[in-house]
Parts: sequence; C-alpha cells; structure tokens
Amino acid sequence: LATRLPFLAQTLYEFDSVNLAVALTRFDLKEVTPHMPGYILHVLLGRAALLITPDANRALILVSLALSIGAVLALWRAAEAVRGERVAIIAALLWLVTPLFWFHGAVAAVYAEEAFWTSTLLLVGLRLLQPSGHTSVGQIEARYEFALPVLLSLAGAARESDLLFFAPATIYLLWKRRTPTKRLLQLALLFTLVTLAWGAELMHESGGLAHYLSFASHEVNYRTQSVLFGNSWRSQWDQITKVLL
Repeated sequence: LATRLPFLAQTLYEFDSVNLAVALTRFDLKEVTPHMPGYILHVLLGRAALLITPDANRALILVSLALSIGAVLALWRAAEAVRGERVAIIAALLWLVTPLFWFHGAVAAVYAEEAFWTSTLLLVGLRLLQPSGHTSVGQIEARYEFALPVLLSLAGAARESDLLFFAPATIYLLWKRRTPTKRLLQLALLFTLVTLAWGAELMHESGGLAHYLSFASHEVNYRTQSVLFGNSWRSQWDQITKVLL
C-alpha cells in the first residue's frame, strides 16, 4: 500500500481502461465495452468496487491494488515453499518493486489480476508437488488439489487466454502427482461447473451465445493477425536480438 497509494492514476490509463470503465455500467461487446473476449470476472470485481467508490477509474484501480497485494503474498509463500523464508522475503520484495508490476498495480488495467492468478496457481502447484506422509497434510493437499481447477477457471474468467496459457502446467502437475482417475473426474467436474457459472454470466451480459459468437467472428484481431502478429520473420529476429542483448 505504501508503494502504490502515492502513485494511483487520476485518469483512465488507456483505451482498454475506458472500455472496461464503461462496461461497469453498460456491458456491450458490440460497442467494445469491454473488448473481446469480455473479461467478465474483472468487470464483476470492478462493479463490486463501485460499492466503495462511485468513480469507475478509482474502482478498477482498487481491484488492481488489492490483487497486486494478493500476488505479492502468494509469491512470498510460493518462494518459501521452494527455498525457505529468507529467499521468500527477497523474492517478494523484488516482485513488489518490479517496475511493470508496480505500474499496473496503480492503473485501471487487467494485468495485475493476471499476476494474481499466476502467483496463486504457482503457490498451489508448489504445495501439491511437495511430498507428504501425514494424514493432516494429506487433507490439506486435497484442498489444494480441489482449489486448482477453481483457480484455473477463475483465471480464465478474468482473461480467457489464461485457460490456454496455464493448461500445460496444470496437466503436468496432475500427471506428476499421478492423480487417480476418480479424482481427475471430480476435478474436471468442478472446473466445468465453475466455468459454466461465469460463462453463463458472460453469455447473459453479451445477449446470448449467438450474439457472443457473432461478436467473436467479427473480431479483427482474430482474423488479421498470425502467431507472429502479422509481422515478418525478419522483424521478429530483430526483436529477439534486442531481447538477447
């Protein structure tokens, strides 16, 4: 809080911030408020924050601020699980003052929320990979195991692309734990139920599944950009060499 509060943005950060701000009171994908694919969880969190402040910009910033704190706390405990408390404190402090993360914790954007889900999934994953031999620890592990599909689904509710990004790690984690088939089915069912819940709300806000698919089919970015964002291999190599340098 001490590092973020003095720097909270007084105006909406960018055009996406404007779209999200309008979506708090008028969700309309046709008018790009918000832009596809909808960011329904972020919009709902922003509406909840409107109960604290009537200002849409400040409401979305409160969401970024709160989830930034959550991301630091999750990374702190995740690092402790791997290397102990001393390293965990150092990792949390470095994460706390990373410029890009710091910036997005003070503006009305969705990226602080993505950092929160990433850090939380990391924490749960590391807890599940730790060996245990005690019944009480095993019960805690079971809770983490059931938390995994819920967190994965909610990350997708914030940004649907996260379902794709986090899927490989989730599949690896379940394979590494040799999760029994019965438990896999339970986890899949839980993931499906949570996803259907926020998916139903997204469809409702969008005016129905047909409308949503229609908006998706007309989304320019989906039709005009390749995996290289429409750029040549030469331009990609230029960027790679800069990053390597």
